[in-house]
Amino acid sequence: MSRRPSLSSVLQGASNPSEPGTAPVAERAPSLPVTPEIAHPAAPERAVRPVGKRRGGEHAQLNVLVPEALKREAKIKALREGRELSEVVTELLTAWLST
Repeated sequence: MSRRPSLSSVLQGASNPSEPGTAPVAERAPSLPVTPEIAHPAAPERAVRPVGKRRGGEHAQLNVLVPEALKREAKIKALREGRELSEVVTELLTAWLST
């Protein structure tokens, strides 16, 4: 049983000629075409993000379980109306509490 060559010897091209398929890396690997460096365009300036609802301190997260179909329909309707689902839920809870 022969010893496996070290990684550095394989990368430097040394191999054990008695073992089949152990040609130096330079002989086995096809050469890749050299391409010029691609200049990356300057990154656009980042817009200042508005303070989210969580950071404002006026809102709290509410986790509820509803049927998947109901959630999907409510989300679609809210998107069509250009509203957020949290806005719709807030409106509905406010109306329910005022009755």
